[in-house]
Amino acid sequence: MTASKPADSKPTEPKSADAPVQSPSSTTGSAGSTKSVECVELASNFRVPIGLAAIAIPILLWNLWVGSVLELFAVFLAVQAATLRLIFTPTALDVYRGEKLIRHFLPERPRKK
Repeated sequence: MTASKPADSKPTEPKSADAPVQSPSSTTGSAGSTKSVECVELASNFRVPIGLAAIAIPILLWNLWVGSVLELFAVFLAVQAATLRLIFTPTALDVYRGEKLIRHFLPERPRKK
């Protein structure tokens, strides 16, 4: 038998900025059996904020206001990429800021007609 991680273990940190991380955790079912649950955490990616900031530099020379707005938006996106974590569980999407769960998205159920 292989040992599984406890249910309260934290997801592992990403090894690469491009690859999602799979962090297995275990849950206890109603019969007391342990099931393995796969959670995927998306790694932070700063390509969009850096690209937007690079595009905004020449625009700053052309139009100060438009370039400034683009630079501020790039900073906002960089802060969001650094602070938010997206974790896909088998049944939902969880959004964390630090260690605090700020949003839990469940899949939409089909509506009866």
